[in-house]
Amino acid sequence: MTLTKRNDSFISALVEETYQSLPESEVGRSPTDLFEYFKRKGQEDAPVSNELISSSGLTCLPLLSIDKGNCYRLILKELVLDFPSNWSIFAEANNYGWGEVDRHGDHGHLLQVLSPYLPTGTTKLAVALSRAGSHMVLMNHDQELRLTNLKNAFVKKAA
Repeated sequence: MTLTKRNDSFISALVEETYQSLPESEVGRSPTDLFEYFKRKGQEDAPVSNELISSSGLTCLPLLSIDKGNCYRLILKELVLDFPSNWSIFAEANNYGWGEVDRHGDHGHLLQVLSPYLPTGTTKLAVALSRAGSHMVLMNHDQELRLTNLKNAFVKKAA
């Protein structure tokens, strides 16, 4: 791409404005390379990291964001399922970053639909959505504390 003098001035103005809007604590840490800066910044701001998910000890399945977040894809065994972002716990997760459902509050019947494909004893599902990656978290009855700890860490990081 060939930059004209006008485009170059516009980009320079955007870069300048970006650096002026940074908090004092960030100015000294900002590398000259904006791509690297925003990549690092996105990782710092991401509410859920893969380390947080994997350290929970819970079964976590990756969710793929499809169609700009309007749909989430779950690949479970040989089954590929797409869930609308405004359905069941996905709607709650889209609003708050976290949604969960158990057998008693399964109004969208998500747990019921997935139960033949889930590990035996799965009693609760949670969905954690973030820029770092989205996951469906599976829990059985004796893992309530682990799910609560994961949710608290997630909500704390998201705040």
